[in-house]
Amino acid sequence: MRFPSMLRRLRNTQGGMGSTAKSAPAPYPYVPVPPPDPEPPDTRSPTVTILVSPSVPYREFDVVFSWSEIVIGFTQSDVKLDGISRTEVAWEEDENQLGRRFILTIRPGDTHGGDLKFIVPAGRAQDAAGNWNEKAEKTTTVQPDTYTFTNLPPGTPQPTYPYPQGTYFPYDPSTTVPDPPEYAVPIRRPDAPVPEPVLTVQAERKHSPFEKHIARTIFENSPSFTDEIFNKKLTIYVDPLLTSIDPINHSTTYPNATHGDGRTGISRAKFPYTPAFDGNTTLDDFTTAELNSPGMLQFIWSFVHELAHWWQNDQNRQDHTWDSGYREQQDRYRFNEAQLVANKFVDFEAHASAVATYAVIKWQLENRPEGQLINLTKNRDRGHDEEVGSVERYMKIRGMDFQASGRDHTTSPPVGTWITREDAKILLSDFSALVTEITTASPLPEPDEE
Repeated sequence: MRFPSMLRRLRNTQGGMGSTAKSAPAPYPYVPVPPPDPEPPDTRSPTVTILVSPSVPYREFDVVFSWSEIVIGFTQSDVKLDGISRTEVAWEEDENQLGRRFILTIRPGDTHGGDLKFIVPAGRAQDAAGNWNEKAEKTTTVQPDTYTFTNLPPGTPQPTYPYPQGTYFPYDPSTTVPDPPEYAVPIRRPDAPVPEPVLTVQAERKHSPFEKHIARTIFENSPSFTDEIFNKKLTIYVDPLLTSIDPINHSTTYPNATHGDGRTGISRAKFPYTPAFDGNTTLDDFTTAELNSPGMLQFIWSFVHELAHWWQNDQNRQDHTWDSGYREQQDRYRFNEAQLVANKFVDFEAHASAVATYAVIKWQLENRPEGQLINLTKNRDRGHDEEVGSVERYMKIRGMDFQASGRDHTTSPPVGTWITREDAKILLSDFSALVTEITTASPLPEPDEE
């Protein structure tokens, strides 16, 4: 039978023993690739570079805050400034680098220049991972402002610029001050209302014995202040509130006092701390404390300033006007030592300010008891109730150091600007040429009489 042999062949073709068929290829080996390691968490703090020139001129300039990565939460209030006075003019985020670049524009406020430090404290801005920034700071030096005054009267020394500034020094409760203590000035708390002036409104009248005494203390035997002049040409009045038109910008102003054709006007509203007086008042009507109070010194400064304008008109001296070339209008009222020595002033207002400042110093030397300090407190040092008139128009006084204090102290000085009698006498010597002229000069002829 052939059946068994065919069966054997069938088994052989199915891979049995002795088969001649080829083996199937082995599969391609597979090696699994492990997943990548996870990214480490971002723990780096964002940093900021403050870009500003090491030295900048006195003008507006930009400060750039450039971050190492995009941050959120960074605003202008996060930038701290330390140093000279200034104004933060503008804050801008760079549209091309949102979240990374910010620009602060600064306008210096101190004409003397000085260092200005920009600080970004730590913990003010975050990156996408929530990391807070590190601290950064940068200092720039602002150069002093410069200004060239022009159109000065011939021979007048240049005005002082930048304007000098005094330095605060701290209040020391243990400071020993001279006796007697009557010179101490009560300090009005800032929330206290301004008192109603004790001065009364007064119609135009002749000068009182007290007012004549002030004039002759300063102008002595000047022919511009004889009895005949007082009787025929000089009057005074007290208005509720004086107004005036500024000749430069034509705006309404409210001066402390005015003068015209021998008529001196006093603004009652501007002298809330001045003791009362009228047409019958004499020197003996006041106590020593009243004669030397800031309110009295404020009146003396303004009153003498207007009397100086009468002297200028009567004498045909020191009556020129500085029309242009000054930095700000107050420059017409300011004066310095060089101008005092030369007895040449930028404007008739500066001359009158010099006479009035001399008056405040001389008045105290004659009316304060020995041992008391001389008060030169400026309004920029303290409140209006403690100032003694615009004595800071003299650049030397403007630059004097002064003592600062919280308004909760009960008396001053030494708070404010006070100097010894010896220093006051030295200061008064600056006015020698001025005093010689105002006390001895005779009127010059009118220009059309020459």
